[in-house]
Amino acid sequence: EQEFCWSPVCENLQEDLYMVTLTAFSRGCANEVLITEQNIYFNVILEEDESTLLEEPFGGEVTIDLYDPSTHCFDFVFVDPNEADTIFVFPSSEIFDLPNVDELDVEVDQETVTLPFCWNVICDDVSDEPYFVDFEVIATNCEVQDTVNFSVPINVIVPPDEPATFIQPLDTIFWEFYDTDTFCMPVTFVDPNFFDTLEVTATS
Repeated sequence: EQEFCWSPVCENLQEDLYMVTLTAFSRGCANEVLITEQNIYFNVILEEDESTLLEEPFGGEVTIDLYDPSTHCFDFVFVDPNEADTIFVFPSSEIFDLPNVDELDVEVDQETVTLPFCWNVICDDVSDEPYFVDFEVIATNCEVQDTVNFSVPINVIVPPDEPATFIQPLDTIFWEFYDTDTFCMPVTFVDPNFFDTLEVTATS
């Protein structure tokens, strides 16, 4: 058993078929050489070009919640159905000038390009209108070039303000008093709004 391998390059693209002749030589006891030949044909073509897709964010839109840090970082993922294509992704946006935004660089890869992105939003970034990150995606293979443009809206929202909740102490405390004792108790409360400033005071 033998193996035949060939890795065609762009220069091998042509309409005519390539022919390869495989020859087997068999020698038996009669010392006669038997020759068997088999022609195989190769048609070297490019697969039909399909445009690059924006796989993430799902739905082509992003919502960043000011109070939810898990939404502040995500990936832009581009996938080209033609695995041999080389993908160039050129990002641009006015938000790249903000100090709390990671600027995206030009990325080049095959099949899949992933661009990690973080925007540590602050109160001033909240807007009724979406921000946009634009991408020019160029896929090339041999002399074929396909260009696709994407514009991804990013919505920066703040949920309705919610009051803080006391976890400790309980409403009623029973304490057995002695002269030498100092009464201490933990005071804990939780604010569901991530960026709120917390302050506790006591009056009696």
